[in-house]
Amino acid sequence: MIGFRGRFNRHRLSVSVLIIFMFMFIVTNFVYMELTKKALIDEGNKRFGLVAEYVRYYIGNAMDHERIPTSEDISGQFES
Repeated sequence: MIGFRGRFNRHRLSVSVLIIFMFMFIVTNFVYMELTKKALIDEGNKRFGLVAEYVRYYIGNAMDHERIPTSEDISGQFES
């Protein structure tokens, strides 16, 4: 009977250790997610702002250097 109790106690210890590791894994992942959420959102906003600035700059240069044809210009091309 003593051998059975020894096995049972070791088994109980391994289950306890497994539960502790699972708890630590879940807690550390949750903490990491919460700590990095704001940083990831800020990085995304910065990249989105950079793309918007590039598009604004490109459209501004295109409008300054290229003449956009109006409807009168297009209709005048087909008349003889």
